[in-house]
Amino acid sequence: MDKEIYLGIDVGSVTVKVVALDRRGELLRDYYRRSHGAPLSTVIAILDDLFTSLPPEMVVGLGTSGSGGELFAQVLGGIHMNELIAQVKALNRFHPEARTVIEIGGQDSKLLILERRGGETVLVDFSLNTQCAAGTGSFLDQQAMRLGMTIEEFSRLALESKNPPYIAGRCAVFAKSDIIHLQQVGVETKDIVAGLCFALARNFRSDIGRGKEFNKPILFQGGVSKNPGMVRAFEEVLGLEPGELIIPKYQVLMAAIGTALIARAREGEGPKLSFSWGEKREELARLARAREAREEAYRRLVLRTPRLKLALSERSLDGDGREVEAYLGIDVGSISTNLVAIDREGRLLGRVYLRTGGDPLLAVRRGLTTLKEETKGRLKVLGVGVTGSGRELIGRFVGADLVKNEITAQAMAAVAIDPQADTVIEIGGQDSKFIRLKNGAIVDFAMNKACAAGTGSFLEEQAGRLAIPIERFSEIALRCPAPAPLGERCTVFMESDLIHHQQRGSSKEELVAGLAYSIAYNYLNRVVGNRKLGERVLFQGGVAHNKAVLAAFQELTGKEILVPPHHDVTGAYGIALLVKERMEMESGSGEDSKAKAKVKGKTNFRGFDLDRNYKVSHFTCRACANVCEIKQVKFREGPPLFYGSRCGKFDELHRRRAASRSAIPDLFSVRERLLWGREEGYDELLSYKPEGKRKGRTRGRIGVPRVLLFWDKFPFWREFFLSLGFEVLLSPRTDRDLLKASVQGATALSCLPSKVVHGHIKALLEERLDYLFLPAMIDADFEGLTTQVNHNCPLIQAMPYIANGQFDFSRLPVDVEVIQDPFHFYRPGKLQEELHKLGKRLGAGHSKIREAIRRGWAAQRGFEAESRARGEEALRRLGPNRRGIVLLSRSYNGCDRGLNLDVPLKLREMGALPLPLDFLPLEEVDWRPFSAVHWNCGKRILCAAEMIKRTPYLHGVYLSHFMCGPDSFIIHHVRHILGEEPVLFLELDEHSGEAGVLTRCEAFLDSLSYGSLAPARPSDQRPQPSPDPGSGPSQAQTHVRTEVS
Repeated sequence: MDKEIYLGIDVGSVTVKVVALDRRGELLRDYYRRSHGAPLSTVIAILDDLFTSLPPEMVVGLGTSGSGGELFAQVLGGIHMNELIAQVKALNRFHPEARTVIEIGGQDSKLLILERRGGETVLVDFSLNTQCAAGTGSFLDQQAMRLGMTIEEFSRLALESKNPPYIAGRCAVFAKSDIIHLQQVGVETKDIVAGLCFALARNFRSDIGRGKEFNKPILFQGGVSKNPGMVRAFEEVLGLEPGELIIPKYQVLMAAIGTALIARAREGEGPKLSFSWGEKREELARLARAREAREEAYRRLVLRTPRLKLALSERSLDGDGREVEAYLGIDVGSISTNLVAIDREGRLLGRVYLRTGGDPLLAVRRGLTTLKEETKGRLKVLGVGVTGSGRELIGRFVGADLVKNEITAQAMAAVAIDPQADTVIEIGGQDSKFIRLKNGAIVDFAMNKACAAGTGSFLEEQAGRLAIPIERFSEIALRCPAPAPLGERCTVFMESDLIHHQQRGSSKEELVAGLAYSIAYNYLNRVVGNRKLGERVLFQGGVAHNKAVLAAFQELTGKEILVPPHHDVTGAYGIALLVKERMEMESGSGEDSKAKAKVKGKTNFRGFDLDRNYKVSHFTCRACANVCEIKQVKFREGPPLFYGSRCGKFDELHRRRAASRSAIPDLFSVRERLLWGREEGYDELLSYKPEGKRKGRTRGRIGVPRVLLFWDKFPFWREFFLSLGFEVLLSPRTDRDLLKASVQGATALSCLPSKVVHGHIKALLEERLDYLFLPAMIDADFEGLTTQVNHNCPLIQAMPYIANGQFDFSRLPVDVEVIQDPFHFYRPGKLQEELHKLGKRLGAGHSKIREAIRRGWAAQRGFEAESRARGEEALRRLGPNRRGIVLLSRSYNGCDRGLNLDVPLKLREMGALPLPLDFLPLEEVDWRPFSAVHWNCGKRILCAAEMIKRTPYLHGVYLSHFMCGPDSFIIHHVRHILGEEPVLFLELDEHSGEAGVLTRCEAFLDSLSYGSLAPARPSDQRPQPSPDPGSGPSQAQTHVRTEVS
């Protein structure tokens, strides 16, 4: 054996890699270990083991890389280097033929583009993920943990799927929302696991690749390359044959090997390495302690005993064994499924809390069986209500009498437990909610956005990552004197902060206590925002059991936070109370209501012993542009259940809703007919055909993408081009296939409406065109506006230039001229010049161009006038039984059904009248307070908010898309204008899950129409003051007072 060795240490976010090479560069020892939140001690343990067989005196060179490698280079005297340089060095040694390298580790993703120059493989381009952990190995670890399996089991299961569903992969937390939605509708776990693998592969290709060519040979390395499901996904996404994706022999060690090889090459450049391992170990520990001392820790968590304790009356079923009339509540959540039974007085008869485990149908069946056993089979069910993210499917499965959103259910429970409650903090496994109450009625609410930031699943994942049982989380956090300041950002950024502190040597206790603070900070800043907490605050949901999080809320708010009894099943309790109220209303009221219930209020409940023989399958419906994934649940007896269609074609519930919306005008469809074609005889299914075509020969075909400001100005451009003798061809409607193509082909990270431009252009280029019209529309006209500027969004202005970076128009297979001229609609004189220039380019004379401009404006003004007339007619018909909902949005994201998740349709199904923003008479609003706003759409949204504020029965739903820059401040102005007026904010992206959108819309409309939720309740359920707050019992004893009768 050589007497000299070279060490390479690569400290990643999740794993540590250490190698020892001899002088020839041959591998002597290698280590690949998970750090479990302790990278410092993991490296020390590895070196201890290494030096038992290879004495430290043999080390003559050391190279380090990775997010935590610099610390070891400083202490041990080695060379710290960039990971990419180390990777390329190892590739030259083992795979010089590589041209593309995909590397995905625990927290990082890299794409390396390589060339062979002068006999050496060199790096010519690269791309990295941001500090966000989206699309990396840690996300797969989290999902495996949440599904109750090891990552090895996860990897094997992925290969069993034959039909993986589509899951969003741009962001880990958006993907989580899709996964939960798929679980709730019965998709098999193996398909979800495979869908995750494909999501990561697509995400890598679109967000890391960003339009770069993946030239062969392609290598796949890093910890995620050990997952065969990911190998299969990349082969299919990249169009490779099985086996074409090369997995290096040292797939997880390449960076560590590269650092050692570089250390060997630079051996003579500095002093010879020599150290005493014992001394270096001590120095590492001292340095870590010194770095920790520079961090300003949070205040110690101290749990305070509240002055009040809450009670929820219970009724014992011990006695003569007679039948008991009861109402059932079922809350089907992402992490847990909860069932509650109450009697006619609202007293608790029984409860069940169990894990959903990715199979809501099985969870509900088990829950019903357990509840039946717990209540000794004595319940006569008068009604059943279902809430939670899986409410629609489970409602049909069990035969629900009421299906209601969880906001209303949680509020009902809070008011029933404490009529004086004015604020509800609810944090569950995947969702968090904030509810404000006034006199028992919902006056405001908010939910976490599509992400799972600051929820129970995040705590569980991080506890698992730190190898700490979630049951011991509070105990460990409350004994920590100095919680680590981890920040308040979303889940993946919070995880990045956690990793940063781990690598600086923070203890597990400090990290756990810091996580408790992070959950509270995240909730208060991102869910509550600028809203105010009331004086009587209830903390509900499964996370309320975590005393450390409770203490963090107490510390940050300075308020007494009350945890109600049975806080983990308040959603089920609330829906049980709501169905009780519904069934009693249907049965009449008064002394004879019990008798009437037997006749009129007959329940649909299918019983406790549901059919165990069912099969879940799914198929794709292509009857319209939505291209929905339909889930079918087949039973041994009875008709099947269908779920997942946006239009409700297979859905009995949607058919019932269709009857209720038939009398409500569909103004968004009216707008589409006015915008894209003649209103009479317009056929949606033929919208891809040439529209407005003149008889006779044309001078050519001009392709127009159905994107951005063409959703406003298409009537002008259509008539302008038709008047010049051209045929106008629109791109197809935005559907799921077009979205996929857009996300994969987009070269820049931006909002979804600007990403889909790629897909629309691509679709047009597949048609026979003479011209492709991609204008740079700089600003916009606004009637009566006299401000200096009225700009469009920079991405609208830059549309043709972004397209140039995505398409090489000089190499098109057909001769298509691309028109990319700028146009200034806010400056009429300049616009006239630009239009005449365009007309001349198209071969038209002066008079012809002038007439085309006149006709264009006539068509545009006609569209705008007809839109306002329809809107004014709708406004006149508003009243207590018909509320108007203005979609505060840009036309191109609020009116495009492929981008708005059919929010207008959902609102109509719920009995509201949705209005496009430009159907409002905005010219009646004084725009001068908004003169400093540069953006045209921003001014219009703010004017609409003013109109909502002064118009009875008119409300707003603000629809935005992720990464919209102007919305980041416009939303704050809208909140300021509307003040106490309720408004719903929705932020969407390419994720396909719609359960959260439905919940928000339903809860918003409930908050507008519901009166007080406070039911009559037993006097023994009123909150009571604690006899001695200073020396009272434990928190659980203080909060829960059980009365049994």
